Amino acid sequence: MPIVELAASSAVKGDPLELRLHHEQGTEYAQLQVEVFDCGVPNPSSKLGFGTTPRRMAEDKVAVDIDTRHLATGVYEVRLVRLHDGGEANEKPHRDLVAGRDFPRTFFEVVDSSEAARPLALIQQDVRRLEQEVERRFLEPVDIRKDTSVPGAMYTAFVFIKDVLVGTRIRLDRVELIPTNDGIGVRDSHEFVNRFLEHNTSTGIVFEYGGQLEAQSRRASPVCVVHFPAVASNSLDAARDYCVEKTNALLLALTLSRDAAGSIFDAVLIDRSTGQSTKFTIPPAYVGNLLTGQLAGESATSLEAYVNGLSADSMGAFLVELFSEARRERDPRYQYIRLWQLLELLADQEGFDPDEPLRDYEGTVMEENGSPRLSRGSVHTVFRLLREAQLGSTEQTWKDVNVWFAFRSAVAHYGALSEFNRLSRAAVKNWAQVGINAIAEAQGHDQFLDSLRWTARLLLMRRLVRAAAGASQ
Repeated sequence: MPIVELAASSAVKGDPLELRLHHEQGTEYAQLQVEVFDCGVPNPSSKLGFGTTPRRMAEDKVAVDIDTRHLATGVYEVRLVRLHDGGEANEKPHRDLVAGRDFPRTFFEVVDSSEAARPLALIQQDVRRLEQEVERRFLEPVDIRKDTSVPGAMYTAFVFIKDVLVGTRIRLDRVELIPTNDGIGVRDSHEFVNRFLEHNTSTGIVFEYGGQLEAQSRRASPVCVVHFPAVASNSLDAARDYCVEKTNALLLALTLSRDAAGSIFDAVLIDRSTGQSTKFTIPPAYVGNLLTGQLAGESATSLEAYVNGLSADSMGAFLVELFSEARRERDPRYQYIRLWQLLELLADQEGFDPDEPLRDYEGTVMEENGSPRLSRGSVHTVFRLLREAQLGSTEQTWKDVNVWFAFRSAVAHYGALSEFNRLSRAAVKNWAQVGINAIAEAQGHDQFLDSLRWTARLLLMRRLVRAAAGASQ
């Protein structure tokens, strides 16, 4: 078993810190990849990641340097060491060593001066204290009792969400989001088809249900779990309703951060005093990028801001529900309808003076047939909304807004983009043709729907962040 260790427990900021790897003799590693995380916080995250060719120190030992120049002073943990053997024929070209599983947890401290360096035992003691405090706060009960004179019961709850891919465990205020690396299979629907064919036809057809189909279906419907460690409640139903309500708020936040619309399908509550468990099937009430981690929106800070913003801004919550509905739609026609409605509502919230001239991104009054355009009508007010938010440019935004409106009008009035020629206004019809031509040139890719969805999402995220900031003041 390889051994991971540091040459020292502290390093002055800017100085390299040597990380050593003792490995089996005869093994060659072309590169080591190292991930350094912060620690003693609710959601440790990667603060430094690098890959480099290791220095050979002995037959069974190599070393790399951790560059501390870009690390703030504080305590860190080496959480992952990935070993690349460089062999192209090898079926497993790398091996992951995970702290706590493959080697003891390894900490170090970045300090301003050598005088501030501490022994490893003190650093470990400090981390343990911080982690215990994080755990204590997380396990502190949420008291939702309406009648506090009655003891009530303490529940632990697990709420199950489908159709959201999550790869990072995230803790918020006394609730956590848990990835499962699994999903829901389609055995029920597969067996239903077989039963139907058996009982309602004479074909004699039976489709086999194999492991490949099971794996594909599970990947297509990923599952994550929301965990409530302790909820004090006067009744089981009240505890369930609280957990479902909070999970729905988290789902709306995930719609923005993960660009995916999930739904609750089950909830399990456990009475901590009796051990009795109850499972509730939640009817569907409520799709997305395949990346995981912070860059993909799995940020505790962002999620917490969105959840707080949703609580502080009821209109914002309604608008995010509209966005969630749009993300759940598979048909682009419905997406254009819902997303354009969302932008119209956002523009209406601004209360623009309809008699005020419409200006471009450089501040120049825009004209039509020699007369100034005014801040009235959905196209003009949505353009002004985006201009004041400094999203895009005059030429691109004017094109996007007009194409969005033209496509929405074709769908709203005639049910399909292909029916745009039936639009009565020549200008709107011409913009629809511009959009249709651009999509054809892009071999069918609808860049206008992509930009419409991205714009609506960004405006909503900004609104919720502002609402959360205002509520905390």
